[in-house]
Amino acid sequence: MTPPKEVTTNDYARALKLAASVTQLYTSGKPPTPRFLSQLERFKVLWSWEARGSGIQEWPCQISRLPLLRHLDFADNRIAELPAGCNYDLHLSSLILESNRFTEFPEPVCKMLQLNTLNLAGNQIPALPGTLADLADLRVANFSGNPLDAGSFDWSKLDKLEDVWLDGLTRPQGDGRLRLPPSLQRLFFGRNGIRAWTGALPKNISLVNLSLNQLADFPSALKSLPWLRYLDLSGNQIREIPQWIGTLKRLEALSLSRNPIDHIPETIRQCMFLESLSLEEAELQAFPREILELQRLQKLELDFWEGDSVPQDLGRLKTLEVLAMSSLGSPLRLPPSLFEIPTLQELRLAASQIQQFPTGLWKLQNLTGLDLSFNPISDLPLDWSGLPNLSSLQIVGFPEDLIAAIREANPLLWVNGQLPAR
Repeated sequence: MTPPKEVTTNDYARALKLAASVTQLYTSGKPPTPRFLSQLERFKVLWSWEARGSGIQEWPCQISRLPLLRHLDFADNRIAELPAGCNYDLHLSSLILESNRFTEFPEPVCKMLQLNTLNLAGNQIPALPGTLADLADLRVANFSGNPLDAGSFDWSKLDKLEDVWLDGLTRPQGDGRLRLPPSLQRLFFGRNGIRAWTGALPKNISLVNLSLNQLADFPSALKSLPWLRYLDLSGNQIREIPQWIGTLKRLEALSLSRNPIDHIPETIRQCMFLESLSLEEAELQAFPREILELQRLQKLELDFWEGDSVPQDLGRLKTLEVLAMSSLGSPLRLPPSLFEIPTLQELRLAASQIQQFPTGLWKLQNLTGLDLSFNPISDLPLDWSGLPNLSSLQIVGFPEDLIAAIREANPLLWVNGQLPAR
């Protein structure tokens, strides 16, 4: 009988018995035994080893005995250094040492010249060495959650770098001026407390995440990025969307939630590829009619806006799949055209002061999720079989006996995240 190619176990003796043909090994819960490490060379075809949360305290030098190893994941362990004397001439393409105990950058990593993915997030590394540029094939780098000054390293020397993760750095980051390579495709620089972004961005970048900072203005560096597809500026202090937003012709997802924005410029309609627009907890006083021109829009989040009047022709959004429209204003008035959107799958109307059950809901035959929580609806139905695809119903804040009755009448429906008790 041929042993499995992929093995998940915390029994290292069992793993050794299967070693000859194991290509992927997943271990967790306890560190490798000395016997296991002394016989690592038996894993002749092993190319991936994941040992997350295994309590490993020391880097096992025996890893050099695995000639085919390409992916190594030692995240969530207790490793503090890569000791001198080990052979680091490895053929790894991916090394994950996230959430260990490094207080300095482990220099031997720079000898692993075939690395294309390096993850050292969640450590206490204060600076990056110039020798990091020796990793000429590096494409993905994650240093989030370290006390780094990201601007002190010349990222442009990594001329194949495509993804860089620098979220939640625990050291002040100034004005976000980074030297980035032209190859960069995705930048994650959220939760860093920056008040402005004054640096340039590579022309071909496709994703920028500057969420949960303290930006007061829409970064001008975003203007006319012809390949930008995903932009997240949520959780900042931006008050105005510039007219030039319309130059981002290929934009597919735009998140501006939790910003004090009170209107949307007409030029948003020029973002004709936009599929997802998030404006939750903005300060919109009225529904932005410009949105109705976005004929590819699939997801619209307006939760906790301050208006109450929805355009009668909302149904023009024929491709909409997710609509979140909880209101902080007067009772939300739902137009009949809402119930004519055939693609709608998720509808969130919590805390919108709706007093009567909107019977048009029965027309939304593709609906899978519905949130009516914290509405004073007096005629909520018990039987929901009229929506055959509905799997989740949120009705938090309704009387407990009514919630129990709905659970009992609809045994396959998740009500407030629970099925009926059996």
